[in-house]
Amino acid sequence: MEVIATMRSTRPESAHRWMILLICLCVGCAKDSSTPTESVEPESPRTLTVRSDGSGDAATIQAAIDSCRDGDTIELADGTFSGAGNRNITFEGKAIELRSASGNPAACIVRPGDHPVHGYRGFIFESGEGPETVVEGITIIDAHGMGIAWDGNGAGGARLPIMTYGGAILCRHGSSPTIRNCVFARNWAGETGGIYCIEKSSPLIVGCTFFWNGGGWGAAIGGWDASPTIESTIIAFNREGYGVYCHGDPGPALNCCNLFGNASGDWEGEIADQLDQGGNISQDPQFADAENNDLHLVDDSPCLPDSAGCGLIGALGIGE
Repeated sequence: MEVIATMRSTRPESAHRWMILLICLCVGCAKDSSTPTESVEPESPRTLTVRSDGSGDAATIQAAIDSCRDGDTIELADGTFSGAGNRNITFEGKAIELRSASGNPAACIVRPGDHPVHGYRGFIFESGEGPETVVEGITIIDAHGMGIAWDGNGAGGARLPIMTYGGAILCRHGSSPTIRNCVFARNWAGETGGIYCIEKSSPLIVGCTFFWNGGGWGAAIGGWDASPTIESTIIAFNREGYGVYCHGDPGPALNCCNLFGNASGDWEGEIADQLDQGGNISQDPQFADAENNDLHLVDDSPCLPDSAGCGLIGALGIGE
């Protein structure tokens, strides 16, 4: 009231200034009396469990990925994952980790299977995934990269099946995930049965074992315009193509790797000068029983940890 009385005793322009002051005081009081806005805490990362019988937090691997957000982890119980939702799996650009709960790739298996017309891959990375997208501690077996195209040799331009790139894993569109402690066995494609990289995709492949994969020039790891990094990995006895056949700038970089007994050759082409460098070797890894898919090592394997600083080469140590 004192402010209003003062306004009445002043000239019009002074009263105008007092009115503005009064309005500002009222607005300020309203702001001070309002309820403070509560800060929203970021959601904590989650761990989802998936079992091969469809139980767990999601029925399939793909369903689990679909429900994930960046930072989440999916753990696979030991068993064999196959069928719809467990093949041609995509990560949708999410920075998540997919791993075996036991950490034992021999016990946690993704088996995409075959199809008479179109093949089934294990995983497809095509949404720009980076190194924070991780696949760890699983075996991918019996995957087949296959596609459909028009073949001029077909009667009347018939649609005929042709083989395509990447049996177990295809990386494209600059996608560069981390693949760690995984086994790739008996996968096949028209070009590269294991991991194929294209369009500046440069995954990190660490502590893996590739056996009896095949297709085209590169049996285990292949690509074009790609520069994968391959560390502590066995690439041995792959049935068709070179162990690694990948063109890029600067191209594939290998450290502490063992390439041996691959159908078209081991340390050839762009990787020829990396043999005997950085712990790289070419010796029989001495698998326990490869014919029956036991890719553990025997006790005198050259891939066991040694004094060269490489540690274990491959995904599996000495079998029990």
